[in-house]
Amino acid sequence: MEHDLIWWLTLSLLALAAGSFFNLVIYRLPLMILHPEIKLNLASPRSHCPHCKTLLTRRDLIPLFSWLILRGRCRYCAVRISYRYPAMELLSLLTALLVAVLSHAHEQMIFTTLLFGWTLLVLTIIDIDHHLLPDILTLSLLWAGLLRVALAGQTLSPADAIVGAVAGYLLLRLPSDIWYCWRKEVALGGGDIKLFAALGAWLGAKALPIALIIASAGALIFLLAKAGICRKPPPRRFAFGPWLSLGGMMVFVWQNYY
Repeated sequence: MEHDLIWWLTLSLLALAAGSFFNLVIYRLPLMILHPEIKLNLASPRSHCPHCKTLLTRRDLIPLFSWLILRGRCRYCAVRISYRYPAMELLSLLTALLVAVLSHAHEQMIFTTLLFGWTLLVLTIIDIDHHLLPDILTLSLLWAGLLRVALAGQTLSPADAIVGAVAGYLLLRLPSDIWYCWRKEVALGGGDIKLFAALGAWLGAKALPIALIIASAGALIFLLAKAGICRKPPPRRFAFGPWLSLGGMMVFVWQNYY
């Protein structure tokens, strides 16, 4: 019992720390890509208040707890800190706890499922904010999927993963190119296509149609509901990455846990 408590506590602390790092990635990585003239990377400059520019100390950076203790305000200038920081840390924690519960009888799956789920979570937030799916994340996810089956095998063979990656790429690339030739409009961003290729490496080619149906249905329902509520026509451009991530995660859980 004591060991179980220590394990859950350790997992929770690691998940909160991971969520804090994800906040950094979500904020800085798009700036690094979209504004390369800004001298910024994931390590420098040090974390600071965006309003008063004061460098933050360790006590200001304790995931979730610092925000709660400071009541959502900067210690130095009292300006409100966005709720998104603790929300992301909490999402990271909830994801880890859910994966741990699902993996109770599949302990060997915890690390790979967290890697998959957390990466999709970060991609989702970045795509919602910037309509951007960074190559460094989508391609890393693709290679991680190939490496996973090469080392562990699990539900897919290396050949299945390779075929899945190629199929995922072509399944979105070909209709996107056809649409562009016909209408001279970009139907899908390159990031969506690379993300679907990465999902293919994790899920295999046979599961991709199901993931795509879930993603398309979810996006369609959301857009129609939003249009009905706001009484505006659906936007011509929207983030499809979150829906691909949702479809991919649902199929992954179904494949590996049921």
